Amino acid sequence: MSHSKLATVLATITLIAPASAALADEPVRVAVIDPEWAPPRAADADATAPPPPAEPEKKPAVSAGVETGVFSTYVVRGVPQYVEKYHPSSQSTAFLGVNDVGPGTLSVGLFTAIALTDHAIQPGTGVDMEPSISYGFEVGEHFAASLGYTATLYPESTVIDGSHEAGAQLSFPNEWLTPFVQGYGEFVRQRGGYVDVGVQHAFEIDDVTVTPSASVGAAGAEAITFDMQDTTTTLTVAYKPLETVYVKLVGTWAVLLRQDSLEKSFEDRSTVLGGAAIGYAP
Repeated sequence: MSHSKLATVLATITLIAPASAALADEPVRVAVIDPEWAPPRAADADATAPPPPAEPEKKPAVSAGVETGVFSTYVVRGVPQYVEKYHPSSQSTAFLGVNDVGPGTLSVGLFTAIALTDHAIQPGTGVDMEPSISYGFEVGEHFAASLGYTATLYPESTVIDGSHEAGAQLSFPNEWLTPFVQGYGEFVRQRGGYVDVGVQHAFEIDDVTVTPSASVGAAGAEAITFDMQDTTTTLTVAYKPLETVYVKLVGTWAVLLRQDSLEKSFEDRSTVLGGAAIGYAP
């Protein structure tokens, strides 16, 4: 084989070109890549450059949820609401929130508590319905706050609207212990107020969240001297078997602290209750 024909064969193999593209009397052409055109290799990138900032998780425009459960009784600020301390109660909550309303979230909700036994003998509290509206927002970089209104309605009582409360809450969420303070003013029926302070923390273990909390409150009204009201300790254990469904167990110990109740025994002033609930929050 002549030298020129050998060069033609090598060129054909090297460039994977048709045989007719190389002529026996032409020199072998070697393809050359322009180094300025070649895309940079990953190893050429600056290893010290910071990664691009992660985009913040965007909240859905609307959030909602429902929860219902059965509890051994119903207690409000240390005071059992039924004739007998341990009449069981069905308690349910529903809420709808609209995010990004200004700097915060606007929410409406409805809480109900219904006595499950001896309903007819309850003092108008057999059915308790509490519609509410609130606006939650951040205060600076570290605090969370909300302002709202709640009406307490007793459809089976002679006075249906038991109270109308304006409320404000402020908390300091953090990784260790979240303190909070809440204040409520009743301006129609009782003409008084309630304030409590407390702490809580959520321990997350896979799909289980354990949340202990403790608070102490004080209250007063037009006809009631402002005094310590109650202390309440709660332990909640919630489990999410599905992304949008959870079940929870709740245990609470409430103690009435008012001076006019101290003649009662500690047992009479204490209420221990438990319950279970299931919720859906897409």
